[in-house]
Amino acid sequence: FMQLASHNAMWQSRKGAAFGFSSIIAQAEEELKPYLKDLIPRLYRFQYDPNPRVNEAMTSIWKSLVKEPKKIMEEYFETIVKDLLKSLGDRLWKTREASANALTDLLQGRSIQELEPFLQDLWNMCFRALDDIKESVRIAAFKTCRTLTKVTVKYCNPENVSVVDGQKFMKVVIPFLLTKGLLSDAEDVRKFSLRTILEICKTSKGLLKPHIAELVSTLLEGLSSMEPQVMNYLSFHVEKYEVTQEQLESTRLSAAKMSPMMEGIESCVDYIDTGVMEELTPKLLQLIRKGLGLPTKAGCARFLVTMTLKQATTLRPFADNIMKALSGSILDNSSAVRKSYAVAAGYVAHLSTDSTLIRFIGHLKKIYCDNSEQDIRSIAGITVLEISRHASDEMKRIYVEILPFAYYGMHDSDDGIKNVWTEVWDENTAGSTGAIKLYLKELIDLLSKLMESPSWLTKRQAAETIADVAKTIEQSLLPYMKLVLPLLINGLSGRTWVGKEALVQALATSSIYCKEYFDQGDSQVKLNEVSNVLIRESKKTNKQYKRNCLDNLGLFADAYNNRLDIYTEVKDFLIELAIGEQNPDEMDEDDANEQPLFLLVKASAMKCLGLVWSKNREVQLHHSKELGTILAESLGSGKNIWNVRLGVLASLEKFIEKLDFTDDKELVLDEETLIKIFGGLKEGLMDAKYSVVRTASLNSLKKITEKINDTKLMSSGKVRQGLLDTLSIAEKDPVPGISELVKEIRKSI
Repeated sequence: FMQLASHNAMWQSRKGAAFGFSSIIAQAEEELKPYLKDLIPRLYRFQYDPNPRVNEAMTSIWKSLVKEPKKIMEEYFETIVKDLLKSLGDRLWKTREASANALTDLLQGRSIQELEPFLQDLWNMCFRALDDIKESVRIAAFKTCRTLTKVTVKYCNPENVSVVDGQKFMKVVIPFLLTKGLLSDAEDVRKFSLRTILEICKTSKGLLKPHIAELVSTLLEGLSSMEPQVMNYLSFHVEKYEVTQEQLESTRLSAAKMSPMMEGIESCVDYIDTGVMEELTPKLLQLIRKGLGLPTKAGCARFLVTMTLKQATTLRPFADNIMKALSGSILDNSSAVRKSYAVAAGYVAHLSTDSTLIRFIGHLKKIYCDNSEQDIRSIAGITVLEISRHASDEMKRIYVEILPFAYYGMHDSDDGIKNVWTEVWDENTAGSTGAIKLYLKELIDLLSKLMESPSWLTKRQAAETIADVAKTIEQSLLPYMKLVLPLLINGLSGRTWVGKEALVQALATSSIYCKEYFDQGDSQVKLNEVSNVLIRESKKTNKQYKRNCLDNLGLFADAYNNRLDIYTEVKDFLIELAIGEQNPDEMDEDDANEQPLFLLVKASAMKCLGLVWSKNREVQLHHSKELGTILAESLGSGKNIWNVRLGVLASLEKFIEKLDFTDDKELVLDEETLIKIFGGLKEGLMDAKYSVVRTASLNSLKKITEKINDTKLMSSGKVRQGLLDTLSIAEKDPVPGISELVKEIRKSI
């Protein structure tokens, strides 16, 4: 009979056949009992046959045969389940579909004791059907899987079952779903597995504990393996879709954080204890070090942050090992991953030991100093900033390791990196200079080592830091000058390199702000040594470098004008630079900066002449006519462009300021030269294009007036007339400030 039931053709007169069979059953109940173990499972399945004629007929037979359905189902449950599981793999699609539909009904309302022996096989065969070649079978299997998920979640909830029964269920379902389910090639199978796992994570509470290590590590990996493939595609075609790599990574990072898998991972956190962490830590460290995919890495970082916030005591014994793993991961190729791990390191640092944190900070310093790539160098400051924000108490204990380096980082040439280190410094010192003084020894020790670096970039930054220290704390640097000056002088030996001008500035600045150093011992020898180095460097050929050297030479010479007289030593080469013209044969026609740089050097040389001008009366008597004439002639608009003339005017003010008129018998400036200077100032006051030149010219005239007012020069008719003629030009100026200054000068005459 059951063989006949498999063939639709035999069921054309199904009602009659069913009626006939029902009559047989009624008369031969006892005779059928030995066959029920074979008959019941098949009859149950045929009730769900996709052919309506078959299932209608079989339902009629079932009702005739089974008087007590509940009792029969309990008695033959195991037999029915085994038959349905076997039939799910049958070669006939109708049999597979019927089995899936039958299982959907059968699973509802079953006890945990009934289902537990078949749980793995149920999931296995349902997943197989879910990936069936026949669509109707897949649809039926989808319903079965949905029912199986509900049943599984129900019996993994400690509110519905005993701990012992729940653990048995979990022991079967979790490993299966994590291996066979999530790793399946079929997308629907993976989705169902994930959905079930996430439901279990939400409801299983303490029953999760034995499986958390495997759950968390697998779900973290799944963040990448189950990421939509379009994301991977886009990462290789960002230019095509006008999206930056940073924008895409940010989107992927946000998606990973909001992923249901991440939610499942975080629902496990409350049930993690030391035992779980001992099992989980090796897996977690492996993922941190060698995990694949941005979502997985971002997930690891987020998990660490969550653990630190919720399970700090549990995580503490493992914090040191985690920090070691993070020390390598913060160098990831992805900037988004680097920043995520930097944040994680900031949180975990709160739980690590001081010795580990010191080693970690040392590693960050090495990253910063040894890498030339800005993106990689930046992560050092970002990580320290995160530690400062989330482990401030721990950071305070090792300020001596961090703050001197942060101050050095504040002088980075990259604005982004500089701002991060500045934030570290400000957040931990409130920007006070007291912190520099407190950690000055450590800072100087650090800078001394960095000045020995073969890297030009490092030397430049160290020198800029020294210059800033000198400006900020001035005389407080004095005890370290005997160490700082030789470092800078030695660093300036040899050829010119990019950034070398920072050493020149540091040498001049530290010397200017620590004058007392040159009052000790062989002070003049030290002064002469610094002076000679600055003069030597000012004679180098690189124009950009030369310009900076001239500026610093001038400032240094002006600061020590009472003790250092170098005018006669440097005047020849300065005058040559100040009034010389560029040789066309030496010009690089392809370099757009060639001519502007030449003019900048010229302006700096002009300013330097005034700054190095001697206060020595004898020198002034011999050289004032020469320098005064050069400055006067250089003020002509046809001679120099406006910015060079501003340099001339600045030099003229210094020249006039230093003139020694204490002896009226022999004046250090003659009338003829002064008249020439008035002539040059007239040209400056008539410059219709640049009001800044007119203003500077009038200021210079005011300086001259103040200087000669009480000398016999003012008694000279020529001088007086020259002064008044010059003022009369300025009186016509449309700028109110200039005309007001003219009135002020007139009153003082």
